[in-house]
Formats: sequence, C-alpha cells, structure tokens
Amino acid sequence: MPPAAPAVGSKQAQSLAEEDAAISVRLLTHVSALLKGKQPLFKAVAQSFLAVSDAAQNGSLEAVLAAQANFQRDMDNLELQLNRFRAANEANEREQEGYAAKQQQLEGQIQQALADIEAKKQELQAARVVRQHNEEYEVIRGLIAEQPPRATTQAAIDEERARIDALHAEQRRHAAALEQKRRAFALLLQCIEDLQRAGDDDGGGGDAAGGGGAAAMQVDG
Repeated sequence: MPPAAPAVGSKQAQSLAEEDAAISVRLLTHVSALLKGKQPLFKAVAQSFLAVSDAAQNGSLEAVLAAQANFQRDMDNLELQLNRFRAANEANEREQEGYAAKQQQLEGQIQQALADIEAKKQELQAARVVRQHNEEYEVIRGLIAEQPPRATTQAAIDEERARIDALHAEQRRHAAALEQKRRAFALLLQCIEDLQRAGDDDGGGGDAAGGGGAAAMQVDG
C-alpha cells in the first residue's frame, strides 16, 4: 500500500544503522579485550628494537641474544595480533556482506509483498464490480420472472382485441338501428304532415255547407 512504503524504508535504514553500530561496538570490544593489561604492541616492538641496538653497542653477547629474543617475541606477538585483527576484519566484512544480501532479499520480499497487495486490491475491486453486476442481473431476472409468459400475454392481447372488435360491431348495429328509427320517425312526420295538409284541403272546401260541422271538429280537436 502506498502510505506504508516510506515507513518501511525508514525502518530498514534504522535497522542497517543499528547493525553497523553493533558490529563496530563488537569489534572495538574485541580489540580492547586483546590489548587489556598490555602496553601497545608497536611501542613494545620499538622498545625491544632499541634494546637490541643498545645491547649491540654496549652490552655483552648474552645481552644481545636476550634483547633479540625479546624483540622476536614482540614481533611474533605483533604479527599474531595483526593476523587476529585481519581475521576479525574479514569476518566482519563477510558478516556485513551477509547482512547486505539479507537486506536486499528482504527488500525484494517487501516489494513483492507490496506488488501482491496491489494485485489483490485490483482483484478485489474487479470482484466487487462483478458482484454488483450479478446483483443487478438478479434484480432484472426477478422482474422478468414476475411478468406473465409471452403466450399468456399474447392471448390476453388477442382477447382484448376481439372484445374491442365486438364492441365496434355492436356500436355499428346500434348506429344502424338508430338510423333506421330516425328514418322511420322522419317518414312518420312526413305522413303526419301530408295528412294535415290533406285535412286542411278538405276543411277549406266545405266551409259554406257545414259550418256547424267544422265548429264541432274544432271543439273535438
């Protein structure tokens, strides 16, 4: 994860610094233990060499041999200590190389872990998208399942169309019957008008002869 990278790097640097400090302390402690209670080797060698020179100039043969023996002993001790220092230094270098290799391996593992975490995050995001799509598909499938089958829907549509056609046919029959009644009523009105005109014509011709009859008809009317 991106925020963790700086923290990991700082911890790694701190760990390396602590390891270097520990190695330095161990080396100094080892050298101090070797030299504890003894005078510096170079000083001892120098004094032995001066003793040999002084014995060669002023002393006897026995004194020269004794001074040479002391000088050789101090040289051997110096060489031994130098070999020890060299071996300790080489061991420390190998240890540091081992630490560096382990540190490099650890950094590689950390980078791989970060890459794996990022890949898992991408997989999780993709899985969430797939799950969301599946949930949407399930909702749509449920809505489709709630709808009646196509055959049932088509049958209902056909039935409704047949009912509408029947209503139209009935409407046409009612319209035809109404038209027929309208024509019959119009014909009836025409006949009534014709009869009234015929009656009016007949009444006008008999006014002089039968006034009383006309009056009676009006009264009856």
